Amino acid sequence: MDREITASKNRHYAIYLTGAGAVLTALLLLLASLLSERTAVGGLAAVTAAVRFVCEAVTGSPLSAGTTCLLERLAGPACLAVGYGLLSLLIWTASRLRDSQPAAVARPTLLALGGAWSWAALNRLLLPPLTGRALDLPGWLWAGAGALCAAGGLALFFWLLRRFPRVVNRETVSYVVFGALTTLVNIAVYLAAAAAFGSSQALLTTLNNSIAWVVSVLFAYVVNKLFVFQSRTGSRKAALREFGLFVGARIFSYVVDVACMVLMVNVIHVNEAAAKVAANVVVMVMNYFFSRWIIFRQKGTDSEKGNEGSI
Repeated sequence: MDREITASKNRHYAIYLTGAGAVLTALLLLLASLLSERTAVGGLAAVTAAVRFVCEAVTGSPLSAGTTCLLERLAGPACLAVGYGLLSLLIWTASRLRDSQPAAVARPTLLALGGAWSWAALNRLLLPPLTGRALDLPGWLWAGAGALCAAGGLALFFWLLRRFPRVVNRETVSYVVFGALTTLVNIAVYLAAAAAFGSSQALLTTLNNSIAWVVSVLFAYVVNKLFVFQSRTGSRKAALREFGLFVGARIFSYVVDVACMVLMVNVIHVNEAAAKVAANVVVMVMNYFFSRWIIFRQKGTDSEKGNEGSI
């Protein structure tokens, strides 16, 4: 009984938080649309510079003038799409939490799309009288596209969750989420090391990359053990064995990553960025199977029997 009361309170808190987040996001989008043209241009230039910096850090080479020009053109529409996508996501989540049928997705999707599109239309209509600028119909379309992608993506995800529970479940979803976070940790640590030690020489680049790899592997081990596979080790020896297997698997996957890059870039002559994405997909899938069936394998648990839980 106490557990049901606690779950009900947590549900209400989640509804209030997502609702407040939706209201705050809507107000921020309204304020952003009312910014002066000079301020908006400066903000978009900062966004473009940040994206360019990250892309060049990941690919290891400067972006071409054409790619930079494309980023500058897409910065405004992309920010609109992301902002209204976030608004749509928050409305969708709050609506689904309030719904008496937890499996329902049609009503939250319609409310999310209607709410985000209506707010985007209101913001576009306010532009001429409040700022003197022309009616921004392309902006409304980009905002609607962002809302559609967010709400439609959530609806598709929960449909897959019900349709293929053995493939889309708490374990696989959390693995992908924490895998993305591990990649961000790797990039952030590499950039911090490059800023601290420099990267003018190959030795320094190797040092920075090694530091980033070590930190990201440690981060990946902790989150995979605690949150993804929820592994329990009864002794120090078992924990050390598990950690050793994890590091060994990551070393092996790193070798595979390097081999894939050499094969695709130097032999097949694939675009470097596309090759890196493909190699990361191969490594992520391989690491999942190593972790799921060898490193964090728990004998006699529900996950071992195929009941991996749901979200």
